[in-house]
Amino acid sequence: MADSVNLREHLLNLVEAAGSRGITMGALIDRVDAEGFAVQAAELEVWQLLATREITPHGFVCRVVRSRHRQRRSYELLLIRWSPEQDRQLDLPEVPR
Repeated sequence: MADSVNLREHLLNLVEAAGSRGITMGALIDRVDAEGFAVQAAELEVWQLLATREITPHGFVCRVVRSRHRQRRSYELLLIRWSPEQDRQLDLPEVPR
């Protein structure tokens, strides 16, 4: 099993390497799983990185999953490294009451 001490930095490096396009959380977890990290530890670390604003959602990917009798959509967040510019995207003008 890979060294869990390096997991946080490794996740950040993978997100950084994806650039402004981002990487889905699923692709990120699949990658570190294949490299020997524990899936649950990686998932928890991603949520911690989101909570501490080291990474941030930047968009989403929609996948249409079809079966014989129906179709449904599945949405997955694209993650990028956080920057101060990301905060400004959420600034909304005051709405008069």
